[in-house]
Amino acid sequence: MSDLKEKNELRRAKIREELAKLKAFKARCKQKLTVARLKTMKGFEHLTDEIAKQTIEQLEEYARIVIQQMNRLSKLGINVNELK
Repeated sequence: MSDLKEKNELRRAKIREELAKLKAFKARCKQKLTVARLKTMKGFEHLTDEIAKQTIEQLEEYARIVIQQMNRLSKLGINVNELK
């Protein structure tokens, strides 16, 4: 019986660990991309503020298009994960 308790406790510990990872990931993703943050990323260090702002706007527009397309496909019953 104690063996079963140990296994359950290990499972719970792994679940708590994964939940902590997900919460950290969610916190990072919640942050809005700013010009200053973009300039800290590799390849974007030397952009002017104006170009960085335009780049962020383009990325946001691209994300909107992707999300709209995924929603449209899911309404049609197409599993996006199966498309390759």
